[in-house]
Amino acid sequence: MSTLLLRSEPRLRFAVLGPVRVWRDGRPVRLNGVRPRALLAALLLRPNRAVPLDALVELLWDRDPPASAIANLRTYATRLRTAICGSPDAGRDRLVTAGGGYLLRTGPHDVDLHAFTERLRLGRAALAAGAPGPAATQLGAALALWRGEPASDVPRTPAFASRLTALDELRQIAVECHLQARLNLGGGADLVDELRRLTQAHPTREALWGQLMLAHYRCGDVATALATYQRAQATLRSHLGLDPGSELVGLHRAMLSRDPRLDPRPERSGRTTVDENLRYVRCQHVERHVRQA
Repeated sequence: MSTLLLRSEPRLRFAVLGPVRVWRDGRPVRLNGVRPRALLAALLLRPNRAVPLDALVELLWDRDPPASAIANLRTYATRLRTAICGSPDAGRDRLVTAGGGYLLRTGPHDVDLHAFTERLRLGRAALAAGAPGPAATQLGAALALWRGEPASDVPRTPAFASRLTALDELRQIAVECHLQARLNLGGGADLVDELRRLTQAHPTREALWGQLMLAHYRCGDVATALATYQRAQATLRSHLGLDPGSELVGLHRAMLSRDPRLDPRPERSGRTTVDENLRYVRCQHVERHVRQA
């Protein structure tokens, strides 16, 4: 079935980057019941794709589903159709039975998760192309879509938790890439406090430690930048039993030698403002952890 939506249908917007929410023609839709809301969240994580019944059962009940789980899912689907579109019949073209399960039909601008991932993609592409200004704009807009923990009003079964943890990781990628864009624009002193808070909240993320080092370095405080590396090294050994990776080590060495490539440079088309050999924030490297989650 085509995923194109009929123009006569009400305009629906869905949000999962925070509490699960729905708006119909600009007005909030009341979603009654934890399980129906969990079903909607499961479908929003895979819009326009059929989610099999057995996968939905695992997401909603984990390993101890009731004997009536399949019948319950049908009841929840009917409730969602009524809530979203006003009646079960009106909602059948939106929440459809397909592929041995259910499929939620959405347009390209209907789901906040889709908008976030698209802006993240555009921001990362701009950052890689040496355009930190557009990158900062796209990544800032992507982060503004978040309203809290993803699907925060849905019970965290193990199956749900793994998918939502992957979303949290994508959010962290956006944070780190946004900070990198701001550093490439010449930021330094204005980022120190924010990066201190982030390294305290996420002490094992080497990218944040490297960004804090560079922010101090850009302020002319080389001693603090080097001391930050020592703290990062001690923290990684304490939490993970590992030494810093090659990128953080390379940044430390560049600072010891006062490498001029660490200095901010004006934005230029087709070039990054920090030499590729010294870039310690590599979003592609971080993204691999998301794909493996």
